[in-house]
Amino acid sequence: MFSPLLEYLDIEKYQHMSQDLKNRLRDKASKMTYADAAEDIANSFGFLITRQGLWRINQETEKLGFTKPDKSHSILLADGTKVRSNKGGHHEPRVALAIKPGSTEKSMVCFETSKTWAQIAENMDFSNFRVLVADNELGLRHNLCKSHMVFQLCHQHAETDLSFYLWKDGLPKPARNEFMKPFKTVLYTVQSSTEKYFKDKNKVRLLKRVAWANDQVEIIAERIRQRDLPLASEFLERNKQYLFTAAILAVKEDLRIPWTTNQAERLMKELGKRTKKRSMRWSNQGLKIILQAVLKRYFLPPEKRNYKNIFGGDNTTGG
Repeated sequence: MFSPLLEYLDIEKYQHMSQDLKNRLRDKASKMTYADAAEDIANSFGFLITRQGLWRINQETEKLGFTKPDKSHSILLADGTKVRSNKGGHHEPRVALAIKPGSTEKSMVCFETSKTWAQIAENMDFSNFRVLVADNELGLRHNLCKSHMVFQLCHQHAETDLSFYLWKDGLPKPARNEFMKPFKTVLYTVQSSTEKYFKDKNKVRLLKRVAWANDQVEIIAERIRQRDLPLASEFLERNKQYLFTAAILAVKEDLRIPWTTNQAERLMKELGKRTKKRSMRWSNQGLKIILQAVLKRYFLPPEKRNYKNIFGGDNTTGG
């Protein structure tokens, strides 16, 4: 039976709601649990839908695409997290994003839920990237920092990791301050000196500051070795060359590189808000569907974060 009204409302044969409404429902499901979304939909639109019905609509979502990184986005950040699986154990969503030096502009590079960094790297194009900023995860640095790139260890992770290894070596918290306070002072001093460089362009002063910082880290490492703290000592020896890469690049190439992986950490927080509730267990497919919507919304400018730009087929590009 031909119905001009159903055609006008974009309600297909054997369907009882329009694609536009389904996309609104998917948007709500990407921000809250299915039960909470169903309640919110009843309050917002005045009709009832079960959480199972909302789940079924969400499963129909086509794979969302992402725009390719702009060539100016030459800094690579990467991070991962753990989400509980419905079969026991965990899924490990891993995300890489690109940012523009000295800017908050960001773009998606890749997103996987069940692959190692080595497998992810096989399908990535690294030609545009100059530097990788990441934490101390070995598999990440070894696979994503190619020969033409340099590595900057996230300073926040450097602090927490050194404190962790000192604890593993049996050092209580008050005693750890003997090493942590001077280590933090060195990191923050170089950060401040690098920021000052972009105002006065005094290369000699910044290079002297980096040389001083390297000497101070060596002194701290030697004191740790003398106290027979092998894990902390090994950590510093393995990573001391990656602590001040951003300062060196500021002098050599006038690049403003972030000292931390804060943008990637904020992204992980967004993923966690939707997927890490106490009772949640996810299949790989269900997790992918939810996370793709969260990621697409996160990488859109705030003024474009609406259901039409996220789920509308004409506004998502393959990538």
